[in-house]
Parts: sequence; structure tokens; C-alpha cells
Amino acid sequence: MGFVTLVGAAVAYAAWGGRQVRDYGQAVYAAATRTPPQTAVSYDVPCAQVLPGVAAPGRVQSCVAEFRSGQVAVVLSAEGGRQYRVPR
Repeated sequence: MGFVTLVGAAVAYAAWGGRQVRDYGQAVYAAATRTPPQTAVSYDVPCAQVLPGVAAPGRVQSCVAEFRSGQVAVVLSAEGGRQYRVPR
């Protein structure tokens, strides 16, 4: 019974941490798309510059907003080699 509880707690922690990372990515994406990006230029901006004053969750190792031909995507790398991309 103790093992099952431990496994359940680990799964819940991983799901909760992933949710925090995705929520942060969505907030950065919303901030990045408030003004239309330049269409003829491709560039990357650290998330801390896109959304100043809001700290990334502790599990986030890197975060960058990618601007490519008028499209925006936020790429987050988290602990354990996981990568999240907003929007999917």
C-alpha cells in the first residue's frame, strides 16, 4: 500500500510541475503576441525579456520566444529533458 501511495504522489508531482511550466509558457506566449511580430525577420527573445517581473517555475531550465516569419512559439526546457512548446 505504501508503494502505491508513493507512486501516486510522484505522478501527481510530475503532472503539477508540468502544468506550471505550460501555464508559464502560455503567459509568455500571450505577452509575445500582444503586438504583431515583424513578418520578414526571424529572431529569438529570452522569456524573461518578454514577460519581465514574472519568474519562471523552478523546473524551467531555459525558455525562449521564437519569432519566425510573423509566427510566435515559446519553447521551454524543463528538468528531466522535457521540452514544451506553446502553442502546440
